[in-house]
Amino acid sequence: MNTKVLKAYKFRIYPMKAQKTKMERILNPCRWVYNGTLTCRKNAWVKDQKSIPKSSRRGLTWP
Repeated sequence: MNTKVLKAYKFRIYPMKAQKTKMERILNPCRWVYNGTLTCRKNAWVKDQKSIPKSSRRGLTWP
């Protein structure tokens, strides 16, 4: 019998003010792009019951 053990680690970080500012500057646009893409995918599903494949997500635009 072949068993596989999966492990997960959680880390808590305490960035200094300058690090926090830089992380926010980098991560906020990522959050906006992810949420916008998710909204487009959800709308496409509600409207047409159709999933948008990864290959078609490059040119997505959202309001």
